[in-house]
Amino acid sequence: MNGLRRAGLGILAAVFATAGCLKIAAPAEFAAQLAAFRLLPEGAVPTLALSLPVLEVILAAALLVSGRGRRAGLLGITLLLAGFLGALLWAWATDLAIDCGCFGSLEMPVPVAIVRNVVLLGISGLLLHREYKATPPQGPFPKKIAENAKISLQARP
Repeated sequence: MNGLRRAGLGILAAVFATAGCLKIAAPAEFAAQLAAFRLLPEGAVPTLALSLPVLEVILAAALLVSGRGRRAGLLGITLLLAGFLGALLWAWATDLAIDCGCFGSLEMPVPVAIVRNVVLLGISGLLLHREYKATPPQGPFPKKIAENAKISLQARP
């Protein structure tokens, strides 16, 4: 199973690093693609067009480290994929004839991007689940939650 985990992490890291780098190389084009979705205020588009690709590259790199860095990278990528999937589903439901903008200037129809994101979200979700199952979060906050859960379960009739 360790080999599958590494393969999944490698796939996610490669996809997000490639996507981020292609968008960094052409920020104006990515900004236009973001604006085409008509989901964001006009003033937010340039900032997001510059920051989102950098975040994608950072999260991809985080998948290549162990411990909390990988866990944070998986959580970030899972949340990004869920947000991207929501935007793609909205574009498809409203019949927007746009490119997904996922890989900068490389064109990908929205329905294909939806399928790809569902697969990637499944991979990231499974990896995130296994990551938390293998090593539960440490520290006072998760411990307190566990203690409260035990107390509330014991208090029930």
